[in-house]
Amino acid sequence: MQPIVKATVGERDSSGDSLDPFVAGGTSFQDILEKIWDQFSFHVKGRAVKSDGAWAVEPAAIDSWSKFMVFKVKKHIIDSSKSDEDWNAWLQSMHDKTVTLLIYDYGVGLGRKQDRQAFQKDCILPVETDRAGAAAEVTLREVVGRLQDLWGATYTGEAVVWRMWATEVVRSQDRTAWEDKIRAPPPLRVLRLLSAAHSRIQEHLDDLNHSTQIALDCVNASIAGSMELRRDWEAYGHRLESFETMLQSRKAQIESLLHYMPLPAIDELVDPLQNMENLEDFEHQ
Repeated sequence: MQPIVKATVGERDSSGDSLDPFVAGGTSFQDILEKIWDQFSFHVKGRAVKSDGAWAVEPAAIDSWSKFMVFKVKKHIIDSSKSDEDWNAWLQSMHDKTVTLLIYDYGVGLGRKQDRQAFQKDCILPVETDRAGAAAEVTLREVVGRLQDLWGATYTGEAVVWRMWATEVVRSQDRTAWEDKIRAPPPLRVLRLLSAAHSRIQEHLDDLNHSTQIALDCVNASIAGSMELRRDWEAYGHRLESFETMLQSRKAQIESLLHYMPLPAIDELVDPLQNMENLEDFEHQ
């Protein structure tokens, strides 16, 4: 497919931003759609919606993909309200054919250039600007206030540093992206000029002290266990020594008996059976 990013529906395809061709395969249209969304959704910034004469921005999601992307074959726009079965059948018919994918950065709700200008004025461009179109001083002060409210407990810095950070935020003319930038950590070049807040330092020191105390408790417990094991080992040693002493005593007793009670010679022994009287068997008579 040939993807083209456009600002409005009425803009000529040739005026859009043509991207590199993309090939997607899958077992169903839904599989291919997910790959297309993963590949090109970062070009989609949000959905422009007009209600009661006022423009607003809604977040983009794959469930509403047809509000941001349209398939086109030659000069024919493909109906996006197809059922899954119809989409799968359409895919089969488009095998080995090139399809144009039209991507609208703020959705298909912006039909004309005038619509986009009105939408940008209401939702995108800074409310207050200077002659060059950049964010005005009042806007910078508001962003500085938001940054300090959100990050003041974490960082401290000179007023000029907070202003530098705010300038980085409003550098984008799309104010819908400001909140995400305010909530994101400071850029590296701003971070180098900030210091950790005292409360943050104290919290870090408390965490460090707590971790160190836990480590010390573990070592002390190991030392206590080692000492108990040593006491048990010494007790077993005393028991073993006592047992060896008892065996030596019994050995001495047996040796003494052997010494004072000599055994008779073998030729002096008499078999008692030879001298035993043989009684008659009265029971079987």
